[in-house]
Amino acid sequence: MLFGFNIGNKRFETAKFLSTFRRYTTANNLGANPKVAAVGLFTALFSHIMNSLTGEKYDSWHSTKAAGTTLYHIAKNLFGANYVGN
Repeated sequence: MLFGFNIGNKRFETAKFLSTFRRYTTANNLGANPKVAAVGLFTALFSHIMNSLTGEKYDSWHSTKAAGTTLYHIAKNLFGANYVGN
């Protein structure tokens, strides 16, 4: 790379650092933006409803069962982070 520096035996590349920093700030800005979260929520909800109504991927019985299971897990974990990992 063009720019870099050494600290002890370790080489630090400026371009790699800037690339990692850019990716982190992009992910952080998208994750902290409520508009992005709302658009994702409504897009997923709309897709779920349309797939349920048309029967393209699953029928209404399966979608109702999935919604019930999801609500059970959310209530069981009290909206905690355990639901995200499980």
